[in-house]
Amino acid sequence: ETLEIRKDDMVVLGLGMAAIQAPGTGGPCIRVSPHAKGVRLSGLSLEASVISKFIYEGSTLLEWGDKDNIGAGSSSNPGAIHDLFCFVGGRSDRTVKVETMVKIFSSHVIGDNLWLWRADHVQLMHNEEPNRPELSEYHVTTYGECECDAGLKVYGDHVTFYGLAVEHTYKDMVEWHGKYGAVYFYQSELPYDVPGDVYNDIAGYRVHVGADHHIAKGIGVYSYFRDYANVIVKTAVATHGLKGLFENVFTVWLNGYSGIQSIINGQGALNREPGHPVDVPKYKGESVFSSSFGTLVFVLRTEYRILAPGPGVNEEYM
Repeated sequence: ETLEIRKDDMVVLGLGMAAIQAPGTGGPCIRVSPHAKGVRLSGLSLEASVISKFIYEGSTLLEWGDKDNIGAGSSSNPGAIHDLFCFVGGRSDRTVKVETMVKIFSSHVIGDNLWLWRADHVQLMHNEEPNRPELSEYHVTTYGECECDAGLKVYGDHVTFYGLAVEHTYKDMVEWHGKYGAVYFYQSELPYDVPGDVYNDIAGYRVHVGADHHIAKGIGVYSYFRDYANVIVKTAVATHGLKGLFENVFTVWLNGYSGIQSIINGQGALNREPGHPVDVPKYKGESVFSSSFGTLVFVLRTEYRILAPGPGVNEEYM
């Protein structure tokens, strides 16, 4: 059953990264009431379970608040999440699934060190041989296994994360809807195994219309399109909000097919240097963005450059 947190100032502390598996109902491992102030979660590992495809939509591992009380919370007694890991797969059962790992409906929530992982490999079953032995000693996850659409969706205002990692989900890895959000250090890898015909208009980090005054610093989106040559990602970061500030946004092409076409809202170079980051040091403006690049983008100042260039490369673009 879901662990329900309803009282103010409750602390849930896992010793040795205690693991909680989601119930088979599609409900989360933990749900924090929108009326509970000052709740602390720390040292926990939340794991997806096997659920029916009919209850996949809306399923989560952690829900903070609820959709009928968006914006509840206390500025004087905020909630906090420390050292939280979420896993969709990793053990031998690759039929586990969840739509979104973490949803934050409440305002005034602080996150510190979260890793939200859709498995790119899982343990072998008894007497099973690796399916791609040239790549891994484990079973390499393929499309349709360990299903997960998104890592984090934020609807509340004044939500801040320090150290956030999201990997390999099918759709936008991070969706931000609330105002005055902030992220300081973000690392993500786009999925290796999703075909281009279903991986359409996807970003590693997306700030939606109305999510104004968003701050994001140290934002990295990596790509390794291993299985399909028809994958195109037009921009690593898409921001539709007003009065945002992005600093040190970068992409890394690790290996595989294709690559990310631009860094933020169509700005920044296509990365053709495997293993070397290309970044936009600063992006600030009141922007309205369409990934088709058909909508006008107002930019006050945008810069991009190649970081740690390879031998013989010494270029900076301003």
